[in-house]
Amino acid sequence: MLKTRTIYEFLAPFYDLDDVMCLGAKQHWRKKIVKELDVEGKLALDLATGTGRTAKILSKKNGRVIGADFSRNMLKIARIRNRGRDNLALIQCNAEHLPFRDETFDVVTCTCGMDTVDDLEGTLSDAVRVLKLGGKIGMMYFTEPEGWLRYLDPIIKKFYEVVWHAGNVDVLSISKKHSLEMIRRYDLLFAEALVMEKCRERDSNARSSDYESDALTN
Repeated sequence: MLKTRTIYEFLAPFYDLDDVMCLGAKQHWRKKIVKELDVEGKLALDLATGTGRTAKILSKKNGRVIGADFSRNMLKIARIRNRGRDNLALIQCNAEHLPFRDETFDVVTCTCGMDTVDDLEGTLSDAVRVLKLGGKIGMMYFTEPEGWLRYLDPIIKKFYEVVWHAGNVDVLSISKKHSLEMIRRYDLLFAEALVMEKCRERDSNARSSDYESDALTN
């Protein structure tokens, strides 16, 4: 965790260049995920908020937003980006041990963060813990590409490992252990986006076998 935090503290001023390299694709998918979450007027938590891009999109939906990140320098940039947005608060904390009560938030987002945490299962578990029953969670993260894209994966993977301490993860498999029901699944070539709803444990178990058949790929 200390190594990851050091990297992000040092490279915070350059973080948004990654969006430029992706030709705006990441920002497009942030907006698409938020649209799927139906956040109008609700309380939202943006995990690994970074420079506050997703938090800004959420704050435009007339609700209240908390952006959380472990990097002080990332949050400094996020505060500049979101200056004047009274419905948005930014806090420094560890995503694996969130300082919130159970079932606090209507919505949780983590766009480009689940692939950088040291404890993916712990982070997802705590995100589900603070999410209200019936609340939605939206995530975007790097994953293993399929087909001919596998040949390019080592190059891209090495870049993100070295620069951002990020790696391919399988959030979908881990999410099956939690009370989450699939709403949308998007294949983004080298990444994946999930929109899920927190349901009762027994409902989750009954639907876990339907994950793949219900998933909508776009």
